[in-house]
Formats: sequence, structure tokens, C-alpha cells
Amino acid sequence: MDTQSQQQTPAHSNDDGPAARSEFLRNKAIVNAILAGMPVAEAARRHGVTRQWANELRRRYGEEGEKGLLP
Repeated sequence: MDTQSQQQTPAHSNDDGPAARSEFLRNKAIVNAILAGMPVAEAARRHGVTRQWANELRRRYGEEGEKGLLP
């Protein structure tokens, strides 16, 4: 495979397959828990992510809506 072909082919596609859907649903559950009043640290712990990532998801959701929760 030439260099140009390698650059055009993503190593990871962010919008297809069950893994992406699963990640989106997890991200949505995290944000829903935070919006329902659960502390960020607790929501992060329950879903196996860092507190920083949970805060980032909350920020992205506030700015972009559900689109911000996509992987």
C-alpha cells in the first residue's frame, strides 16, 4: 500500500459498527446521570471512565447536544 492510500484510510472509523454505538450509549448514560444530579466522580466511576472525560462529555453535550457524545 502506498503512503497516500495509508493516509486516506482511517485506522479507526468513529461512526460505524456496534463498538461506536456502544460508546455513544455509554457516553449518553454518563451525561444523563450527571444531569440527573449524580456527582461527576460517581458517574465516571460507575461507567469506568475518568472524571476528566465525564466532565468533557458534559461540556460537549452542552455545546453540541447528542452529536457531542459521538466517539
